[in-house]
Amino acid sequence: MKKNILCLMMLVYSSTCLQGQNVLKLDIEIKTGDKRFAGTDDPVHLYIGGKDFDLDNPNHDDFERNQTDHFTFSINDPEYSVELIKAIGEIRIAKTEDSYFGGGWNFAGITIWINDMPDPIYTNHHVNRWLDGDHRNWGTSLGDEGWNLPEPPPFPPCKADDIIIFLTRPDKSNADKDSHLDSDCDGIPDDQDTTFDPKQPDDDGDGLPNRYETQNGLDPNNPDSDHDGWWDGKNIKDILLLSKVECIDEDGTVEIGSDETYVDVENVRFPDNESLDGSWEMDDNTQVEPFLPVDIRYRNGEDNNMVHYKSRIKLREADPAIAEKPTDDTFMSTLLDWGPEDSKAIDDPSGSHHYKLHFKSIKVSFMDPDPLKGHCDSEHDGITDSLEFLISTQNGLIRSGTAIDGYNGLSSPVRKDLFIEQDATSADDNMPFDAKQQITSQFYYHNIFLKLDDGYLGGGSLLPFKDNVDFNDLINIKSANMDQKRNHFYRYLLYVPNMASGENGRAKRPGTHFMVSRSTMVGSFSAIVCMHELGHTLSLCHPLEAKEHPIVSPTCPTPTNWNGLCSSPCNCNSLDTTGHSCCSHYCGVGDKDVTAMGADIGLESIVIGGLAGAFIALGIIALLIPGAGWIVGGLLVLGGLLVGAIGGFFFSDAYERIVNYHPNEWAVLFFKIF
Repeated sequence: MKKNILCLMMLVYSSTCLQGQNVLKLDIEIKTGDKRFAGTDDPVHLYIGGKDFDLDNPNHDDFERNQTDHFTFSINDPEYSVELIKAIGEIRIAKTEDSYFGGGWNFAGITIWINDMPDPIYTNHHVNRWLDGDHRNWGTSLGDEGWNLPEPPPFPPCKADDIIIFLTRPDKSNADKDSHLDSDCDGIPDDQDTTFDPKQPDDDGDGLPNRYETQNGLDPNNPDSDHDGWWDGKNIKDILLLSKVECIDEDGTVEIGSDETYVDVENVRFPDNESLDGSWEMDDNTQVEPFLPVDIRYRNGEDNNMVHYKSRIKLREADPAIAEKPTDDTFMSTLLDWGPEDSKAIDDPSGSHHYKLHFKSIKVSFMDPDPLKGHCDSEHDGITDSLEFLISTQNGLIRSGTAIDGYNGLSSPVRKDLFIEQDATSADDNMPFDAKQQITSQFYYHNIFLKLDDGYLGGGSLLPFKDNVDFNDLINIKSANMDQKRNHFYRYLLYVPNMASGENGRAKRPGTHFMVSRSTMVGSFSAIVCMHELGHTLSLCHPLEAKEHPIVSPTCPTPTNWNGLCSSPCNCNSLDTTGHSCCSHYCGVGDKDVTAMGADIGLESIVIGGLAGAFIALGIIALLIPGAGWIVGGLLVLGGLLVGAIGGFFFSDAYERIVNYHPNEWAVLFFKIF
């Protein structure tokens, strides 16, 4: 009987314990009002906890009059938690565009649940707000009526050692055991504790009571028991939020439509969208309040509010994506200085536009992922926790020279990091900014922080090497130009005029270095080729070439005798010895899947793509010329579409590719530095 009661109590606690863990699932109900013209077909977004959720059920007409729509999102983010939602403390609904024919949306009510918990974290059935024109946003702040965020258990939750359930041997020898929750860490389980006091002695000040540390094998007299730099208890994430984008006057050079505005922070595009084209439609006197985390820095538990950071900020406006990805307009570029629990605003009235960007920063704590193993790699990004701390503090062991002001905290023990130094043979050969943005953004959207050092951290050199660089020389080039202390956690990318082999790019798989040729710099091809070669360094191979043996991992149980399963060359009409198609890629990535790891892009596709884009761009310009320009413009546009169609027919692989990997490829990336 006692055992059953105790097990029941543990079960009750397990559901409560979710309050202090990650948010894995979000359910939203949205009610549209029962009024004339209440519905809308315009895009609607929810912003909560620093994430942007596009409220759109495929193949369903959402937001119709007097209709309740339900949206469910699975979340795979190691840092998305109730604590983060609470720290940001904002929920926003935005109708991000106005339809061509006008008309608003009568937003009647909203309910939000997390993790299948029975009680919603926010409910408001009486919003009754028209979102239209200059007023397309609705929001609520923590403390307003309707919020119901669960309180997490006291930090840390302990286990009482005086009540033990023996689960195996009747004689109780060497048995497994379980125990009750003891939230105040005084050795008395909560259900028996009449003197609950969460403020127990903490001699080393690491946020963990002495008794908790003793029970869990930690040192109560040392805040960092495993000497990895991260405190056993509470470490700090300083999070920079983009709280508001305010358009006072949109770009007036072309009075057609609205500005498709977005913000770039350290090469990451916000709002995030896996298709890399996220933006806000901005007219005069409009604003959006997304409360998106745009930069995160990590430090240990020393409560030092004197730290400060720098973030590179760009305000940009998206050009029409007719031919691949043209270069977008940059309205403003600046360096933002910020600190813990700070508020900043950037007012940019330059040229023909006037925008204001508003930022605020918050603090969220996190525990050392494994306080007993300083040399473990908690998030499996190829960098040990102790090395992550040295990187975050710019320790002399991992960099030569003076620390770069404002760039502490760049490495995290709880989120995957990927460091790349990018050099070039000349400024003309350098990686285009749009390519940097596309690649860095795509990794960020997949919960991997890619730090591309194009000069701000000491890299970004322009190297006087000859044309037709041989890939075999890359090791010597890397050794001669990259700080040797970076070798064990940085990859190396070199842009060159041409490769001696005539290739568009090449990489060691898996490995630490890769090369991209300037011949790829048309449209998005530079980003695709760079993403492709970077994928090789992370163990990915071509889906269409079974001869490239995939690297086996626990999440990718591909047979080790891959090369022996099929005849060579691969016959797509036959089956291998396991009964699967010979041309299916490892982990379920098939020959028809769209992925940057497809077959190599030929120069023919690049040239055709460039010609198609040139024809279409010239046609649009001609259309704007008074008189007979529409005739010339129409012919040029038709010619561009024809060239693009021909290229798409003969070289469809290049046109299908996007700057992305297949979901299964993201799951098996292998970060180890060789």
